[in-house]
Amino acid sequence: MSDRQNQIIIVTGSGRCGTSLTTELLHKAGMRVSPDLIGASFGNPSGHWEDGEIVEVHQKLLQSIDYKPHLPMPKNWLHEAASRSAEKQLASIVEERIGESDTIWGFKDPRVASLMPLWLKLFNKLKLNPRIVLCVRHPNAVVRSFELHYGRNAQDSSLTWLLRNLDIIRATNASFFVAHYEDWGSMNASLLDELLAYCSLSPSDGTTDTKQIVHENFSDDFDHSMRVDKEIQNSVLNRMYAALRACSGGNFDRSGLVATSNEIEQDMQIYTRWAGELARVDAHHQNYQSLEGGLSLLTAVMKLSIESAPHDVKIRKLNRLSEKANEDLRPLIAKFIEKEKAQFKLQRQITKIQRQVDLNFKDTKLLQRKFSFSDEKFKNLDSSFAAKLQELQEFVDGKFEELSKRMTKPEGRDTSNGTVKKPVKKDSPRQTEN
Repeated sequence: MSDRQNQIIIVTGSGRCGTSLTTELLHKAGMRVSPDLIGASFGNPSGHWEDGEIVEVHQKLLQSIDYKPHLPMPKNWLHEAASRSAEKQLASIVEERIGESDTIWGFKDPRVASLMPLWLKLFNKLKLNPRIVLCVRHPNAVVRSFELHYGRNAQDSSLTWLLRNLDIIRATNASFFVAHYEDWGSMNASLLDELLAYCSLSPSDGTTDTKQIVHENFSDDFDHSMRVDKEIQNSVLNRMYAALRACSGGNFDRSGLVATSNEIEQDMQIYTRWAGELARVDAHHQNYQSLEGGLSLLTAVMKLSIESAPHDVKIRKLNRLSEKANEDLRPLIAKFIEKEKAQFKLQRQITKIQRQVDLNFKDTKLLQRKFSFSDEKFKNLDSSFAAKLQELQEFVDGKFEELSKRMTKPEGRDTSNGTVKKPVKKDSPRQTEN
C-alpha cells in the first residue's frame, strides 16, 4: 500500500457547520469521494456529499444503541454487538473505496464526531493514517439552521453542537484540522491552501487556483450567523466556542483546547448523570409525563448555563438543584420501577389464568362431546328398555291370564266329557273284636 493509499480524510463536525462545503472544496482540489453520494436537498442545494453506505451503517448503529444527539453517548456503546458489526461493515466499505481510488479517498458525516472511537479502532486495524477535519461554526448559526431545516428546539440543538465537539476533542486529543465556516469568506484561498497541505492534496489538474475553487463554491449568503433573530446567551456554549475560535488550521494550542474541553465536561457531569438516569427510566417506561417534577428540575439545571452568574455561583446552584433532584426524582424512579415490576407480575398472573381458562374450556368441550355421546346412548338404551319392558309386560299379563283361568275351574269336574267324578271314599281300617 502506497503512502497515499494508506491515508484517509474524514470531515466531521456538529452538523450544519460547513461539512458539505468543506468536502466539496476538497473534492474539487483532488480528494476522491464515494460514487454513492446522497443527493441535494433544500438544506444542501449542492448535495450532502455523504457516502450513502456509510451513513446507513451509522444510522443503524446509532438506532440500535438508542442514541439521541442531544444526550451523551450511551455508556459502553463501543462494546455492544451492534458496534462490532458496524465496524466490520465499515472496514469492508473503506477497503473497497480505497482500492478503487487512484488518490486519497475521504468521506464526510457529522455523526463521526460521536462515533470517532469506533473509527479509530478501524484505522488501527487497517493501518490507515487519518486526516481529520473538524468543521466549526458559531453555535448561534448552527442552532438557527437546525431549527430552520429540522425543526429542532434551541436547547436540543445547543446540546448537539456542544456534545459532538466535546466527543471528538476527547477521542482524538484535538488531533485534527479546524476549519471555521466563517473563515471561508474572510480568509478565502489561504484556508484552503493550508487544508490541502494538511491533507497532502493538490488540485486535480495541477493548475486550478484554490482561490477560484473557493469563489465558485462559497457565497456569503450561506452564512446566517449574523442574521440570527435572537442570540443564545449560554455561557457554556460561549466558552466552548471561544476555545475553538482560538484554534484554526492544523497548528494551534491543542493542550489548551483539551483542557477547556475537560473543564466543561466536568461541569456537565451533573447533567450527564441525570440524563443517563432519565434514559434508564425511559427504557422501563416510554412515558415521561409522570416524571414532570423531575424533568422540570433537570430543565432548571440546564437553564442555569444560560444565566450570566459567575462560574462558582452557578456551580453552587447546580449542586443545590442536584441535591433537590436527588430527593425528588429518585423516589419517582423507584416508584415507576416498582410499578413496572407489579405490572409484569400482574401480566404473568393474567397469562397463567388465561392458560387455565383455555385448559378449562378444552375440558368443557371434551365433556360436552362426552355428554352428547352419552345422551345419545341413553336415548338408544331408553328405547331398547321400553321395548323390553313392553315385551315383559305382555309376558306377565299372559301368565296372569293363564293362571286366572286355572284358578276358576270347578273341583272334580272332568272337563273332557262334562261329567263330574265322584270322590272315592277309602275304607277305614276294621276294628278287631276282642
